[in-house]
Amino acid sequence: MLQINEKDTFIKNLYPMTKIWFAFWMVVGIFTFTNYYLSAVVFVAALILIYTEGLIRGFKVLILAAILLGVSLFMIQGILNPSNETVVWEVITGTRFVFYQEGLTVAGNVYSRIVPLIAVLYLAIRTLNMTELGVALNKAGISYRATFVLTSTFQIIPVLKKEMFQIINAQKSRGLNTEGSLLNRMKAFIPLMVPLIQNSMMNVQNQVVALESKGFNSDNKKTYYRDPQKRAIDTFIVLSVALFGVVGIAYRILLYVS
Repeated sequence: MLQINEKDTFIKNLYPMTKIWFAFWMVVGIFTFTNYYLSAVVFVAALILIYTEGLIRGFKVLILAAILLGVSLFMIQGILNPSNETVVWEVITGTRFVFYQEGLTVAGNVYSRIVPLIAVLYLAIRTLNMTELGVALNKAGISYRATFVLTSTFQIIPVLKKEMFQIINAQKSRGLNTEGSLLNRMKAFIPLMVPLIQNSMMNVQNQVVALESKGFNSDNKKTYYRDPQKRAIDTFIVLSVALFGVVGIAYRILLYVS
């Protein structure tokens, strides 16, 4: 599952659809508003929540990726943007390695939306429990088959990652060299991928049998092992972020009209 944080926290106890709507409307608001200060506030708030949820360790990788993305974005736009006219910084005198104001402005507008977006989506995804999300989607009117496909898709990567580590350890115990030069890694690719694919096919067959034995295709009313309940705080959060998104859309429309 994507949900690995087992601490009893505020975000973890929210209704699953609350997190989905929170992420959706925050994305809408971030992309419709063009304000560096607002983006900074959203990012800092999301970062604080990520820290309090105990997810900061995994977020460090995304921070590094965001820094590298920012450096490349500002360099490309600041130097190569077709609308560049106003010189801000000539890195090497007498060359074309020059940063322009127009390109840096474009890069700043894009980057100020990407960074808070990464933080918000990371917080929403890492605090989602796929089992509870499936139940919430069923209650919202989504069919059981569609819900199963969605939740299973999100669980594929963690399951394959776990099986891959098991296969690597098993092959190492049999003398397979999976480390070292690129040639050694290429030689170990097939011995690792063949059992992984075979196990995946066997798991699919076992899953089909398990679903049929539990009456997945039955027309009878289903019951839930885990039944999350929607609370007043969930309604308040959804209405608040929806207002934020709607105001952002209205703001963008007014800009275009004027």
